[in-house]
Amino acid sequence: YVSQLRVMGNSFYFSASTNRTVLWKSNGTTEGTVLLKGPEDMTADYGISSLTAINGYLYYIAGFDHTQYFWKSDGTTSGTGPIMESDYYDTNSPHFTLLNGKIYFFRSFYAEDKSNQQLYQMNPDGTGISLVWEASYFESHDDYTQFGSSELVAVNNALFFYGRNNEGEGYKLLKSDATPQGTLVVKDTYRTTGSSNPVNFVNVNNKIYF
Repeated sequence: YVSQLRVMGNSFYFSASTNRTVLWKSNGTTEGTVLLKGPEDMTADYGISSLTAINGYLYYIAGFDHTQYFWKSDGTTSGTGPIMESDYYDTNSPHFTLLNGKIYFFRSFYAEDKSNQQLYQMNPDGTGISLVWEASYFESHDDYTQFGSSELVAVNNALFFYGRNNEGEGYKLLKSDATPQGTLVVKDTYRTTGSSNPVNFVNVNNKIYF
């Protein structure tokens, strides 16, 4: 089946599966619809997810060789490849987002009874990847199902998302200037130590609504 149609330049891109999921490119004609790239190991197909087009590049998650990766593509086969290892158990979206010429995205994973949420930045071509902020705390695996599903929106030179700080007082609205010390709770709308879980972020005239 065909899913995740994205337009970039004069072509559109989509994932499609037969016995494995691969990335396709099309100009709207039969002869112009070609395979772009897919997981190399047909026995370890984790599919393609979170396909996002930003300023001439595609970003997504896909797996091959029994490992899951973040991928980048410039729309050519030679310019399509993995840029960073993801996590096999991470099914949450990285929410690729552009801010001030940098691409930001989340990596979230569960290990040793801890939930881990990491915010990274990179250049649009997939180089210069660096960790911006991270939080880690004890949490049951059942609770982890909602962890890392953070939204990520750029408004007025800042990133907004929901997450948990290292004190683990619940999911709250956070704001980041892309530095560890500048990633702070904006407001906790929940009256106790639970989670306020802000969702459905929308940027309207440089104001965030949720």
